[in-house]
Order: sequence, then structure tokens, then C-alpha cells
Amino acid sequence: DYTGKWIRRRFGLKFSELLQQERCRVAADYLIHTNLPVEEIIRMTGYSNGSFFRQIFQKYYHEQPLEYRRKNKPSH
Repeated sequence: DYTGKWIRRRFGLKFSELLQQERCRVAADYLIHTNLPVEEIIRMTGYSNGSFFRQIFQKYYHEQPLEYRRKNKPSH
């Protein structure tokens, strides 16, 4: 597949890895800028399996979503 090869050359990642990374980035943004429940954020970022999402999020951010929110959400 041309697109998959282009993504690997351009970003050094498989398409699925790039997609996971982007979904986690979007989820992290929701976590610190909204009060949406984690389950809703999981659904909004395209995951149907919350456990799988948490595992992937842990891989990129080295903490669980609620820990990430607690540590990074701006206090007003």
C-alpha cells in the first residue's frame, strides 16, 4: 500500500502507530481542557475498548488518563 509506505518513510511509524499516537494526543487535550468523563473521551477518539485505550495511553504518557488529567489540568 502506497500510503502505508509513505507514512513509514515520512514519520518512521506504521499507520496504526501514527493513528494511536494522534488519538492519544487528542484524548490528552480533552483530558486537560474539558471535564468530559474518560469513557466519553475514549469513545470520541475512536476506541470501543476502554482497557485497550488505557494501555495505549499509558504507553505514550506513562500514566493513566485520570492521573494525567489530575497532574496537567490547569487550575482556575
